[in-house]
Amino acid sequence: MDLWRRLRDMYRNARVRRKVAEHVEGSDLFYKLGIEITSACNYRCPFCPQSKSARPEAYMSFSSVSLIVEQLVALRYAGEISLSVTNEPFCHPRCLEFAGLISKKLPKCNLRFNSNGSLIDKIILDGLHGISTPFIAQINDYTGGRELSRLGGLLSGYDAEFQSRFILKRRSFGERLSTRGGAAQSRRRRDYFGDFDCLLPYFRMDIGTDGSVILCCADYRYQMAFGNIHTAALKDIWNSEEFRELRRTLFRGKRRSVSLCSRCDMAAPGLPQWLTGSSSA
Repeated sequence: MDLWRRLRDMYRNARVRRKVAEHVEGSDLFYKLGIEITSACNYRCPFCPQSKSARPEAYMSFSSVSLIVEQLVALRYAGEISLSVTNEPFCHPRCLEFAGLISKKLPKCNLRFNSNGSLIDKIILDGLHGISTPFIAQINDYTGGRELSRLGGLLSGYDAEFQSRFILKRRSFGERLSTRGGAAQSRRRRDYFGDFDCLLPYFRMDIGTDGSVILCCADYRYQMAFGNIHTAALKDIWNSEEFRELRRTLFRGKRRSVSLCSRCDMAAPGLPQWLTGSSSA
């Protein structure tokens, strides 16, 4: 069994390395995009940096979201767009407007919400029901099942297809997740994918509330910005020399030389999709 596991890991790592080698220079486009429409969250989960070091509340403007969307339209983007990074998306009073804009302008995109569910009411559900773009709303319940029960009751009044878009998960405040670049507690376990072991900068872009294109979803305080949507095009930022050099550094196995990465234990959510090519921009 151990020999089989080692052979499997060797094959996986070789396959990943070949795939990553094609993307070191950023010649193509990201297929996952995180837009932190607000820095706010109404929870203080112990495993999240919001619990120990909450940021000043900031809210992305409609004009900023429109600018992002128009660039994505020009790029014919058809990947995933998440309105969550390290935040509660429904804290933004215009969240549904943003979702509607994306639905109208980018009908081939997949929209995603990660939420604790506490702010979702019938008004929000009615708004989401009017969105034509496929979306997934993952609801993480930390109330011992109370929010799941409440939302389940609200969702029962909608059609089965709409209900299927909601992933209801019962979670615990005792969980230990990723360190998020050293800003949060760690599960103290590393997942490695070859000697570069983090693939997020190869297929995902994250944008902060101020328009900064940041290193990744673990860059809680926007410590590493590669450009800003108000002064540069998304594609130019993605393919910039600075971003390419970061990918080269990770590919060479020098993760520890990148300050934020050296304190992080994240690896690469979404890797199987990326390897198989089942999701692309």
